[in-house]
Amino acid sequence: SFSDGVLQRLRNHIDFYKEWRTSITESVTHLLTKPKRRDDRSGWVAMQLENPKTSMSLVFVYRLDDVSHHRNFALQGLELGRKYAVKNSDSPDDEPLILSGAQLADGGLEVNLQKRLSAAVFIVSTCD
Repeated sequence: SFSDGVLQRLRNHIDFYKEWRTSITESVTHLLTKPKRRDDRSGWVAMQLENPKTSMSLVFVYRLDDVSHHRNFALQGLELGRKYAVKNSDSPDDEPLILSGAQLADGGLEVNLQKRLSAAVFIVSTCD
């Protein structure tokens, strides 16, 4: 049987999927890192699911077995002059980071993952 912590985390993932499933199925995927061989567990992997109907993106970032805890990922499909709110899905009560499409496309989304073999999901939405 699973611990209470594992069960709560599983509930959180199911709730996240239920909330975002329509956007996920309507999205186009942008690979933000080069594809890797299945057995290559080094570096980072990131992809952006962009929903063209809503101008919203989900950015999935995975730190594999990499020494660096920090990486920037240039997002795609954004309107450069528009403002976007960026939230970490694990911290829904935190204030969003507000950045322009140009900042996210040129400088990239800055991601810090302190532990190897960890992941984060970011919600990027327009500030309308």
